[in-house]
Amino acid sequence: MRIKRLILTVVLICFALGSTGCGEALYTMTEEEETVVTLYAAKMVSKFNKNQTIGVCNARVRPGELDDGYGTTAEENIDEPQEVAPEVIPNQDNLGETDNSQQDVSLNFGYSLTEVIGISGMEFSLDSFEVMNEYKASDYFVLTAGSGKKYLVLHFTGKNTSDAAIELDMGSVKGTTYKLYVNGAASATAQKTVLLEDLSSYFGTVSAGEEKEFVLIFQFSDSQVEDVSSIALEVTLDGITKATSF
Repeated sequence: MRIKRLILTVVLICFALGSTGCGEALYTMTEEEETVVTLYAAKMVSKFNKNQTIGVCNARVRPGELDDGYGTTAEENIDEPQEVAPEVIPNQDNLGETDNSQQDVSLNFGYSLTEVIGISGMEFSLDSFEVMNEYKASDYFVLTAGSGKKYLVLHFTGKNTSDAAIELDMGSVKGTTYKLYVNGAASATAQKTVLLEDLSSYFGTVSAGEEKEFVLIFQFSDSQVEDVSSIALEVTLDGITKATSF
């Protein structure tokens, strides 16, 4: 009797194992595939490590690293994080023009800055302006004025006062010009740059109620901005010119 029960138990166990063991066998990776997956996983972790100074930009496989027996030797130079000097972008003459034309007295300079810039749903205010030899956009990007010249940079705040997001692509708007007068005499057109905050070339989305900081960059000779007492901005958009003074 005990033998029958034992046989029945073995049969039931075999049946259960046979019923639950269906499906394909797990894929077995080769040693090289395991190495690639391990390296990739480690480098993805380093991308999101706050203490990683160089991040994923230094994640790469050295020549021969996947070969058997690879290992660093005492003579091999190990890459160390290097301090990156800011990229200095020299002035280009075709980016902006300086002239000695005086303010057009026929223009109405009584418009607000918001009306002059003319972006529907956006409200603008001038925060400050500054005169400088170079404009440092970040630790890695610097604009440098030409010899004997200086930049006059206008700093704006733009706010989306509408109930919907506003898509801006200022660089694609044809015929838009920004002209700045200094002390009612010297004038210059704004330079179009690759700066993310440059209003003349800005591309992006401003959410409802969001505020963003913008700049317009003008280049003048040293003598023209030696003593700035007044400035006026003239904007031509869709063939219509409006101006405001500060």
